[in-house]
Amino acid sequence: MSADIECSIDFNVNDDSRAVAAFLSRIRPVLEQGSGAACTLDFSSCRYLGPDAAALIYAVWLEADRLGQHPRVVLPQDPPQLQAFCSFSNLAHLLEGAPPVDQNHPQSETVPLRQFSGALWTEPNAVIDLVKKHVDFSTEQEDYLRTCMNEVVQNIADHARSHIGGVWCARFISSADEVRVAIVDRGLGILETLRKRYPQIISSRQALQCVFQGNYSSKSHKRNMGVGISNLARIISYKRGNLCIFTGNAYADLTSSTPYFREGDFFFPGTAVFFTLSAMSDRKEPGGDDE
Repeated sequence: MSADIECSIDFNVNDDSRAVAAFLSRIRPVLEQGSGAACTLDFSSCRYLGPDAAALIYAVWLEADRLGQHPRVVLPQDPPQLQAFCSFSNLAHLLEGAPPVDQNHPQSETVPLRQFSGALWTEPNAVIDLVKKHVDFSTEQEDYLRTCMNEVVQNIADHARSHIGGVWCARFISSADEVRVAIVDRGLGILETLRKRYPQIISSRQALQCVFQGNYSSKSHKRNMGVGISNLARIISYKRGNLCIFTGNAYADLTSSTPYFREGDFFFPGTAVFFTLSAMSDRKEPGGDDE
């Protein structure tokens, strides 16, 4: 019988690639464990969790629950701001049975965790509304971002084979003047979906390089064009934001016009897409000329 697994996350899971990589490395035993063993993720020593961590935690919990691992998550009780985020993001409701939050509160700065299974034009409304509230977006840019998000979601529905579908979460961080968005699935990962059509792609790092380049697709459906990530990277770059993607043992980080690609001491079965938009962004729309 498999031994129970407990992972204590005694550091802040900030919304950046280094912290997320450290988190995925710490919980690797849970991610690699099959059915049978119970697992506990203890965040009681954390002092920061953001939307990136919330989406990952919930996605990991959903898959562990599906596998019969009887997952248990211990959320932080302080500082008050973090306890409030655990409430507003619905982490406390979904994982500890606390009352759900009012998602229609007019002053809310958090898009609570949502599990989804397919793409609809109106599906990202809550995220788009939060972005428009704080970031200078034209109608054309709004439609472009909505299309990009739906393409990412459609990729999950079409060929990720994620048993839990996907989850997302977003929040405006006033101290940084940023909107941060997370979309996570627990599917095959980018490498496995691409190399059925492109056997020359042999690593997760290479697979990430291909999707940032664009026009790489599994073609599991005729509508798949292979431009979801490359288009998202384009608008994030024009709006001076940050885009980070984790899959397998690699991640891509776009903080300027050129992404960099790294491998880490983790293996994430699925794909996690995180992006940040600054309220100070003022570049032209994708397709325009730089000043």
